[in-house]
Amino acid sequence: MRVMVTGGTGFVGPHTVQHLVNDGHEVHLLVRSSDRIAPALEPLGVEGVTHTVGDVTDAKSVEAAIERCDSVAHAASVYTVYKRQDAVIRRVNVPGPEIVLGAAHYLGLDPIVHVSSIVALFPPEGQTLTAQSPVKNPARTYPRSKADLERVSRRFQEEGVPVVITYPGRVYGSHDPHWDEGPQLIANILKGQVSMIPKGGVPIVDVRDVAKVHAAVMEPGRGSQRYMITGAYMPFGDTINAVAALTGRKIRVANAARNGPCSSGEANGCSSVDRAFPNAIESGRI
Repeated sequence: MRVMVTGGTGFVGPHTVQHLVNDGHEVHLLVRSSDRIAPALEPLGVEGVTHTVGDVTDAKSVEAAIERCDSVAHAASVYTVYKRQDAVIRRVNVPGPEIVLGAAHYLGLDPIVHVSSIVALFPPEGQTLTAQSPVKNPARTYPRSKADLERVSRRFQEEGVPVVITYPGRVYGSHDPHWDEGPQLIANILKGQVSMIPKGGVPIVDVRDVAKVHAAVMEPGRGSQRYMITGAYMPFGDTINAVAALTGRKIRVANAARNGPCSSGEANGCSSVDRAFPNAIESGRI
């Protein structure tokens, strides 16, 4: 199939492109800049992918990119918990995907894969979070944007549109071309800049496993589906211990007395933790 991919120069997107190409699909990217393609894809051995320069918030460029495609993998999203980016998140994370999903539906593409996030379903009701869990109302801007888009995607599903939703946990792995807040956390831990960790933890998943799922669901005629891609649950303390074991360093941190974000008066490592663990910080638990 010919698959239009958004977010193909981010983190999850390039790995998804790699697996789609390996499975024999033809991939066409919608990118904001063609200069970002080679740095994102060549380290993964992907070359010769066609593209359209545009933006997911621009209907004309979306229509141009999606033309003559059979399916869509929508992985584009602004991910950050820095408040100075709140306006960008609101401008991109809901209007853009709604345009992409709407255009794909109008042209009859199948499947229409939407990369969501477990944060759209926080906090869980009971002990188990599933793909059928209800959408929640997170307080912070990024999780709230994912929840708002989740409602859009589920509305399409209720109307019989073949939208396939995936829910990755906290994604880590090789080749992050933008050094986002996940790798920054690991670096801050090693620098001794994280002095306090909250209770709880996050489910951690390898980016390659997320990409494999996205390639596996790229099959028409299966209707609307939802899949959790959460990996193994890892308490925050175990994350610190794993970094210490892998690097051979002694890392000392204090456990927070409660769940949730640190207050401004607490240790200077708290801001790093807040930024790095928005999933559990948002809900106070998992």
